[in-house]
Amino acid sequence: MAVRAVAVLASAWWGGRPHRRVSFDAWWADGRVETGVSLSSVMQLRHPADIADAEKAVHDRCPEVGPGDWCDDRGCLVDGPAAGSPWVSPKRHPQGERWGFGAPRYDPTKKPRRLLRLVAGLVAVVLGVVLLAVTQGDGPLALGGLICLGLAVGALFDFVPRGRRWW
Repeated sequence: MAVRAVAVLASAWWGGRPHRRVSFDAWWADGRVETGVSLSSVMQLRHPADIADAEKAVHDRCPEVGPGDWCDDRGCLVDGPAAGSPWVSPKRHPQGERWGFGAPRYDPTKKPRRLLRLVAGLVAVVLGVVLLAVTQGDGPLALGGLICLGLAVGALFDFVPRGRRWW
């Protein structure tokens, strides 16, 4: 009996951003390969500390995407099924293939575009000052002016250099 980890990229339900998921395959003594098994139920070890070591060994031998090496219950490498045997189940994608999820990848070298925030912040400042000046601080329009000024502070908050921030 041997176990291996298989990593795939999947999209998160809350934002669609790709993340790595790992499932486990079991290779039984009769030659069948079962996909999507629970590592703890397959290993049937006596102590919880043993499962942690075996799980670490299986995870360490798993690439970023695709199937890892077969490991026995002690975490040692073993020869698995023949190389031509399929490892793809209906829940997975082919080995090593990367696919887009509709969200652009994060590029740390790219500077954020802040022109829209600058324009919105300046418009909110002008609108807030005009509303406060026209109403002279009385009535519901003055409250709208204060809200506009608060939104302007929030929009322009990022333009203060980090070295000058006291907060």
